[in-house]
Parts: sequence; C-alpha cells; structure tokens
Amino acid sequence: MYKSNRKLKRTLLGLSNLFTFDEARFIIDILEEAIPRIDMTIKEFLLEQIDINTHSHKADKKWCIDKENILDKINKANEDQCEEITEMAYEFWRNCRSVTDTKSMIKNIFLIK
Repeated sequence: MYKSNRKLKRTLLGLSNLFTFDEARFIIDILEEAIPRIDMTIKEFLLEQIDINTHSHKADKKWCIDKENILDKINKANEDQCEEITEMAYEFWRNCRSVTDTKSMIKNIFLIK
C-alpha cells in the first residue's frame, strides 16, 4: 500500500461519523457555489463559508444545526480532513442528479452510519 493511501485512510477514519446528517446537508449547501481562494487554506475557506452563510443566509437555521458545534469540528480538523470535507460536498454536487436516494448518498459520502 502506498503511503498516500494510508494517509487517506487515516484522514477518512477521522471523518467517520464526525457530522450529523443535517450538518452534512449544511456543508453541501454552503459549498454549492463556493470556490476556494488561492490566498487561504482549505480550513480558512470552510470557516469563512460557515461565517458568511450563517450570518448572511442563516443556513444554520435552515438546517437546524448548531453553528458553534460545526465550527468546533472544523477547527479540530487538520488540513487534509478539511480538504476531504470540501471534496465530499463537491462529490455530492457532481453526482446528485443521477441519484434518486440523496439521503443514502449523503450518508455514504460523509461516512455517516
């Protein structure tokens, strides 16, 4: 097994059951049209999107999530995990039109049991 595969497995293991279903939908929602900026890390990008979307769009109320709880989870995540979280949301948007059971899809992508 390549070192990069082991690193990916460790990264994904740390994300298993990290988010609730509603938190996953929140992340998917706030990243729908968001494009990471080159002048910030992925973690900074995620934190910025949470801030923008909870203040301006009240996305935390829409999905009934605790903003402080999700901020804590992102702040505790390392850069590799934040990159995977972002990729999970983008994976949903790339494939959601071809799936009828989006609930199962979200749970599978975000490793929610």
